[in-house]
Amino acid sequence: MVYGGGGRGGGGAGGRLGGGPGLARRIRSSLDANDQESALGKAYDARVIRRIPPYLAWVKKTLILAAAGTAMRTAANVAMPYLVAVITDRFIKTGNLSGLNLAVLVYVAFALLMWGGQYLETLYLSYSGQSILRRMRTQMFDHLLQLSMGFFDRKQNGQKPCPGSRMTSTSCKLCSPRISFSWLPTLSPSLP
Repeated sequence: MVYGGGGRGGGGAGGRLGGGPGLARRIRSSLDANDQESALGKAYDARVIRRIPPYLAWVKKTLILAAAGTAMRTAANVAMPYLVAVITDRFIKTGNLSGLNLAVLVYVAFALLMWGGQYLETLYLSYSGQSILRRMRTQMFDHLLQLSMGFFDRKQNGQKPCPGSRMTSTSCKLCSPRISFSWLPTLSPSLP
């Protein structure tokens, strides 16, 4: 099967896959855009890290609840294999069915505890992250409103000194659906 339609920008001629020289130019320009973005900042900047604690202070309670959910989930996750070993040794090998029924109920309780911990962790971490992003965007918008009109005449959109360019793109990356739907993998074991 031959892909591409020939012509300018519509695939290659002669059955080639891709878009010919136009495709290489588009890929190169998008790679250059990534290089330009990385030139704006380093991967780790101590000044940025020092700015984080005031934002975390506003969501301290929800972060504590998320940490409690993490501890709950981890404890249940660690205890479940031990519980399986105990159930196997004490009830299955000996044929004690009444004890096995009780042990299965305990196992289900641990599974529910693990689910509840993961629910708390996901809920409160998502809430904390969204609250921090809302606060950052509100502060950025308030700052933009305080700038003079001459500032916007001198600076083009997207230049580094403009406070809205980098922070908005970074906060949009932080709001991606991967974070918003981070609870989805918890459903996968129960889905057919």
